[in-house]
Amino acid sequence: MILTLILILILAFFLALSSMKDFNVPSEINHLIQGKKVRGKIVFFRNKIVHYQTKRS
Repeated sequence: MILTLILILILAFFLALSSMKDFNVPSEINHLIQGKKVRGKIVFFRNKIVHYQTKRS
């Protein structure tokens, strides 16, 4: 019983992993991640994504 549960969980994990190929991260997020350390907040609107940087003193 436990072996079949583990087998089903492993199979579900690999199916979910293979479906991630269709997932695309927006270019704005890629640009922020690839730059220096991201500090601030990322706000998701319906038509755009805005990054508000924190002010350094």
